Amino acid sequence: MVVCGEEFQVTKEFYQCPNCGKTFISSLGHSALDEAYRKYRIRHGMLLPEDLRQWRESYGLTHVELSQLLDWETPTLDWYEAGALQEEVHDKLLQSLRQPWGLLQLIDNHPTVLNTEKRNQLRMQLSTVN
Repeated sequence: MVVCGEEFQVTKEFYQCPNCGKTFISSLGHSALDEAYRKYRIRHGMLLPEDLRQWRESYGLTHVELSQLLDWETPTLDWYEAGALQEEVHDKLLQSLRQPWGLLQLIDNHPTVLNTEKRNQLRMQLSTVN
């Protein structure tokens, strides 16, 4: 499978009807595209969807809050967490936010997105991260 001009070996699952012998791909099982995207992300040091979700949740940020902090439409973040391949520029921004100073800067640049209590709580939490 080719992703962004690069070829990746992936597993494609086919099912065969025992009665007629016809083969088909089920949307309920393994996704070759998801596998290719995962391999692409790993090759390029990009965030995996589960890492992005876990990071966001570790700071108690909702999809809406983080999207507003990033000045993104909410579906963009939803798509990335669901497995859509993020744009490289978006990945670099998300990677920088994983550094405490990056998220603090974003919070300070968007003072109206989070209420005062949540902003202060995040500042305290980020100040204890090495």
